[in-house]
Amino acid sequence: MNLDKIQIFHNLKELIASNNKISVLSESIKKLSALETLRLDGNPIVISNPGLASCFGSDVRKEIDKYFNKGDASGSSMGGAGSFLDAGLNDASALRKKVAEL
Repeated sequence: MNLDKIQIFHNLKELIASNNKISVLSESIKKLSALETLRLDGNPIVISNPGLASCFGSDVRKEIDKYFNKGDASGSSMGGAGSFLDAGLNDASALRKKVAEL
C-alpha cells in the first residue's frame, strides 16, 4: 500500500494510517503543509524509520524530511542517517522491544 494521491488533501491535519502495510512514502506527502499528526505505527516503513510511527506538531515535518533526506547521508549501512544505529536499536534487547511494539 502507498499514499501516492495524498496531496489532494492539502488541508489534511491528521493522518492516521496504522496497520496498513505501508512500506514507502510518496513524495506527495511533502505537500501536506497543514499536517500536524502522523501515525504510521504497525506498518513496515517504521522498522527502518521509527520516528514515523507516531509524531506530532513540528516533529511531523522533521520526520518526513528525515525520511526523504536519509539517502543524502553517507549511505553506509552502519551509521548513516536513518540507519539501524541511528534508530537507537544497537543492541539485541532494544531491537526485540521495538519489534514487540509493532
